[in-house]
Amino acid sequence: MSWEVWPTDFLEVYPAHQAAKGATGAALQPLCKEVVATLQLCLVVTEGGTRRPVNGADLDAWQEPRAAAEARARAAAEAGFDAAVQLLPVEDTDLRYGLRAAGDGLDAGALLLPERLAARVGGPVLLALPTQGTVLFWKQGNEELDRILAVGARRAWEASERPVTDAILRHDGNRWVEWGRATPSPAPPAP
Repeated sequence: MSWEVWPTDFLEVYPAHQAAKGATGAALQPLCKEVVATLQLCLVVTEGGTRRPVNGADLDAWQEPRAAAEARARAAAEAGFDAAVQLLPVEDTDLRYGLRAAGDGLDAGALLLPERLAARVGGPVLLALPTQGTVLFWKQGNEELDRILAVGARRAWEASERPVTDAILRHDGNRWVEWGRATPSPAPPAP
């Protein structure tokens, strides 16, 4: 069991998708929790090589309380997250950022590990989730780095087949909050 992050509108789409497959009751409700108003962190399970959201009916069938399932997924994120983190240089600078894009279902676990992210980059952290299975993070405070990575995250989000968000998040010590977004440059005025 692991975590994935989806835009909040997933909570509106999932019940209809499940109902179209004949599901009812607890099977219509994915097990998610809000990260920020626009994002949900959801439990997922891998079956037959495919990850799918965990729902209330799954917990009933497994006879597992939600808290135990969440704790199991958190433990997996804590145990496996660091192994796939890369600290990479920003081209033509001495700046660095963290990337986790293993696609192993543990990438979104970054949202549960803000202290570990901050330790990896040496201070308060900013985080981007532009596409499913990709987490970018870096030390907040260098305007050039903040701009470069916010723009890069925006471009990745725009080009993604599975976009998550163009928002940049920061951890305030208690929870994730939206720090900002890179916006497209306005089109030049017509001659």
